[in-house]
Amino acid sequence: HGSNYIFLQNKTGIWDLTISPEDGVPSRYTVEVEPGPAVSWQVSPSSVSTMRVASGDAIDLLVVASDVGGNFFTTDVEWNLEYGVGSIKNGSSGNGSYIFTPSKSAILGTIPIAFNTSYGVQFISIELVAGPAAQIQIIFNDGSEGSQGQSLDFEIIAQDSNGNPVDFEFSEVDVSCTCGEVISLDTREYRVELEFEGTRHSLSVRQDGFPVSVVYVDVSATMFGGMLGNNKQVISIGIVVLGGTLLFIALAIFKRSKKAEGDEFEEIPPIPRFAPPVSAFTQPPPLATVQPVPVGVVSPHVVQATAPPVVATLGNAMDLLSPTVDSTSGIETEPASLSNAMDLLGGADEAVLEPIIEEESQEEIKEEVKEVELIASESGPMTTSGVVLRALPGTVAGEGGWYHGIDGKPLHWEKPQ
Repeated sequence: HGSNYIFLQNKTGIWDLTISPEDGVPSRYTVEVEPGPAVSWQVSPSSVSTMRVASGDAIDLLVVASDVGGNFFTTDVEWNLEYGVGSIKNGSSGNGSYIFTPSKSAILGTIPIAFNTSYGVQFISIELVAGPAAQIQIIFNDGSEGSQGQSLDFEIIAQDSNGNPVDFEFSEVDVSCTCGEVISLDTREYRVELEFEGTRHSLSVRQDGFPVSVVYVDVSATMFGGMLGNNKQVISIGIVVLGGTLLFIALAIFKRSKKAEGDEFEEIPPIPRFAPPVSAFTQPPPLATVQPVPVGVVSPHVVQATAPPVVATLGNAMDLLSPTVDSTSGIETEPASLSNAMDLLGGADEAVLEPIIEEESQEEIKEEVKEVELIASESGPMTTSGVVLRALPGTVAGEGGWYHGIDGKPLHWEKPQ
């Protein structure tokens, strides 16, 4: 009859068992204890201390499970990755060894990764950070196209191999462009002047330790080669200059016309005023009438010579005071009053005085009168120089009758029909 024994061990490994019977030869056995079913899992980096990976790099992962006895062992799992996060492949260290590589489009920050177990889905988190500066990127504020006379502002930044921006202190950076001068605004900000028109002008940035970064700029041609700005600015300047020129010309013409008008009025001499003869109020002198001229074609009115006016005397006034008797009928006319005689001697206040002149020859009067041209107006006859003749007493201004002539003598004028 034999004996039964039970070997219990919670630790994995190889164990040596020796059986020594009382009356027999001892025997030795080797027992290997394997882990039990996994009840927990742990994923950790195999080469670094933190679950962090830089963009463009990879991280080695190790999956370790444990059984109910607390025995740890590496094990394989099934991974579930979202699209665009990255990829996982088996590592070179056997079971539970994996390599995770983030994709270029992965967003910096925490990346959740899932894997399947016998107890369901488990999650781990890997922090994705920017990698070391590997290239220089040129970023324009308002595009890489412009016109002559304009300028383009841009910024230079450092990026890792996946294009993520990283902090970098630029030193002795060389920025140049084939379309014009480049001006430094700040450590990373620049401005290029668009001086030469053309397409695909190269804008390059050089920094030690980085490959040369090149972009292309298109410059469209403008009027005057961009010296006055773009086309809109040139048109605006042209409008302002043209408006100023026209205004200057208009002011010059206006001042010149005002000066000419003032000189014309200065040339008109004042009309002399003299005491009128008494005969001017008794009866008009027998002057020849001026022939009417049509308004459309103005021609000078010729005034013929007249007999010299009769000078009023005190005797004439006394004759007016005494009654007059008609020799044929014997009827006595109404005597003139003293006031009438004084009115004849003095004349009305509003009457235009006629100059007392000496007798001139008929030929001289004709020569002066021929030079007078009269035009009909609402106030009476008017000379071509704008002087309106004044109506003598008994004549309505603007109507036909006797007017004070330019030569100082009464002038009979017929209003054109």
